[in-house]
Amino acid sequence: HNQISWTIEDSSGSFDGLQRLKTLGLAFNHIKAIPKRAFTGLTNLEVLDLHDNPIAAIHDQSFSYFNRLQELRLNSTHLICDCTLKWLPIWLNTSIRRHLNITDAKCKHPKRLLNQSVLVVNSDEFVCEDHLKPYLIDDFKQKAEKPLSALKGDNMTLSCRAASSSPMPMHFQWRKDNHIMNTSVGNLFLETTASVRNGNITEYTGNLLLSDIRDENEGRYQCIATNNFGTVYTHKIKINVHVMPSFTKTPSNVTVKVGNTARLECAASGQPMPEISWQKDGGDNFPAAMERRMHVMPSDDVFFIVEVKVSDMGLYTCTATNDAGSQTSSTFLNVLEVPTFVRPMSDKEAIVGETAVIECMASGSPKPTLLWSKDGGPIIATERHFFTADNQLLIIVKTKASDEGEYSCEMSNILGTAKESIFLAITQPIGSSDDNRPEESFSLNTLFEENGKTIGIIVIAVCICIVFTSFVWVIIIYNTRKRNDSFGHNRTDEDDSNSSELDSMRGLTSRHRHVMSKDLTSNVFLQINSDETVSLNSGSSAKDSGTGDSARRQSHDAMDDTVDYEENQVLSPLFAPNGSSQRRDTRAVLHKGLSMDQISAKRKVKRRDSEAKSVDKCTTFSPIKSYSVNDMLTVVTDV
Repeated sequence: HNQISWTIEDSSGSFDGLQRLKTLGLAFNHIKAIPKRAFTGLTNLEVLDLHDNPIAAIHDQSFSYFNRLQELRLNSTHLICDCTLKWLPIWLNTSIRRHLNITDAKCKHPKRLLNQSVLVVNSDEFVCEDHLKPYLIDDFKQKAEKPLSALKGDNMTLSCRAASSSPMPMHFQWRKDNHIMNTSVGNLFLETTASVRNGNITEYTGNLLLSDIRDENEGRYQCIATNNFGTVYTHKIKINVHVMPSFTKTPSNVTVKVGNTARLECAASGQPMPEISWQKDGGDNFPAAMERRMHVMPSDDVFFIVEVKVSDMGLYTCTATNDAGSQTSSTFLNVLEVPTFVRPMSDKEAIVGETAVIECMASGSPKPTLLWSKDGGPIIATERHFFTADNQLLIIVKTKASDEGEYSCEMSNILGTAKESIFLAITQPIGSSDDNRPEESFSLNTLFEENGKTIGIIVIAVCICIVFTSFVWVIIIYNTRKRNDSFGHNRTDEDDSNSSELDSMRGLTSRHRHVMSKDLTSNVFLQINSDETVSLNSGSSAKDSGTGDSARRQSHDAMDDTVDYEENQVLSPLFAPNGSSQRRDTRAVLHKGLSMDQISAKRKVKRRDSEAKSVDKCTTFSPIKSYSVNDMLTVVTDV
């Protein structure tokens, strides 16, 4: 009398935990079918009362859990005696038949077995000829594995399909959370359609329409198909009523200076509660997140970026997501930075005809405007001067001397201005003429500055070599002069020793003077450099200066050899040993023509010229200075 048939028909484990139960009475509960797992857990049950229930079908394993069952009360006259019930008379005859009160358990179908007791029907007569009991075409099994989502305010339709060969109509019912739904009220609407297939099989469809879904429509839904021969139940499907996310706080555009903290707000509501996520320029990985400068405060619905950088500037998108869907809202973070140079500008140098590139790499937000100038005046783009890379590069092709000067780059935005200058030096190619650069002068300091330490070291080495060579030449000249001075003093002493002998010759007669004059008038040069007899043939080649006058020098050498020979013939007796007749004869001859003072004067002149010639040979290699015989005669005459 409790109307709990669905508990038996559509559930399993309803009696779990009742292992000590011995008597169960289910009479008058409009039970039409007993499924396989209807009595699981009743292992010690002894009495089961099912009388006065229109039971039509009993699963072949529904009584297999009874180990101690002693009495079964079953009086249904609605049993469908087909192949699915063939097991029942066999089980009754082999178990506890003597204790069972089933005298009224009779078949209702098929017609040939109408009102016959199940105990007297042969097992061969339990055959399946048709499907009077409803069976499900779609039992919602797959749908039951995953809940369905319904958006609040939308419409939704649930369909249930079942079939039967019974000519009696089929009825559909829907249950929500195990309660029969009243489809005549509220936003519910039940529609049933029928169609015939395969001859005597009729397919029925029951649609449950949920319009303007509300929160109370959320729950577990089940379809029940019923006819006169039985009832079938679908699996239960879960319907969740969701509400799309909606923003309660939307982010707005933010402007912040570098180094400060940016604050972005975003909050949303929905069912279930949406999750908030952020993206920058459409990507999940952005500088603030990777550098751990991003902080999210869920309780305050605030998104912080600390120590803001220029790289943080961009479009930020807040996304609110739940099972119903997602909503997005975007904002732009603008970061301000004063203009700065990415790297300092540096002086440049270019060779005439080559290309010069001057860099002005700028950073700042908003993007700085760049202005170029040369020597205080603006730079105008020409076929040789042009800008690239957003005016950050100034390129000068085929440079000229006029391109040299001071170049300035000035960058500015709303926060300030920055300016730097460099000097561009234009140089001539190595080995080129300096005619086109009259304003440039070369100095040792410039050489060091332009070409570095290597050229400086070379210049120093050359200077040292020049100084050292000059020092060696000074030493050579000094030693040469010193040696000639020593030679002159020795000659003076020798002249003084012979002066007494030459005094006796002062009385030479005019005949001797005539003879000497005759011997010296042969138009030959007298070399006054030493009293030694030397051969100058080998020295003539050394006197050749290489300037083309070698022939003239050789002729002079020949004449000098002749003079030396004549001189030796005349003067050598003066230095002969005492008592020599040759010396006495010569003295007699010279005594007649020259006095000793005259001879001494000649020798002094000869010695001075000899010293001068020695110095010239060591320095300039000039030809040996010579005097003609006529010049000497003039000197003697004057004396």
